[in-house]
Amino acid sequence: MQSEALLTAIGNLIDNAMDAVKKVPPTQRKIAIFFTDIGNDIIFEIDDSGAGVPPQYMNRIFEQGFTSKEGEHGGFGLSLTKQLVERLDGELYLEEGDLGGASFVLSMPKEVDERRKQDA
Repeated sequence: MQSEALLTAIGNLIDNAMDAVKKVPPTQRKIAIFFTDIGNDIIFEIDDSGAGVPPQYMNRIFEQGFTSKEGEHGGFGLSLTKQLVERLDGELYLEEGDLGGASFVLSMPKEVDERRKQDA
């Protein structure tokens, strides 16, 4: 279950990055995915060259039902992703990316409490 939750979370973040870069000229579309193993955690970072997250949305980006996408229904992907990650003792946060857009950082412990694995 932990690996399924992790794949779902990373998949959603990559989908969001792909949506973000669709709005920039093709020659400027970039997505970078980094991951590393640090101590007891595995860190994933998904950066894109999109417009980024406007400052007025920074505190709301993980709220259920919140979306910055015009004319689209949604606002559940990042909220559900954050819930999945936190259920497995992980963390998900947003930073300014090196590519000029958003950078979502997901930190996941290598070992998860067995009780939490069953709930995820």
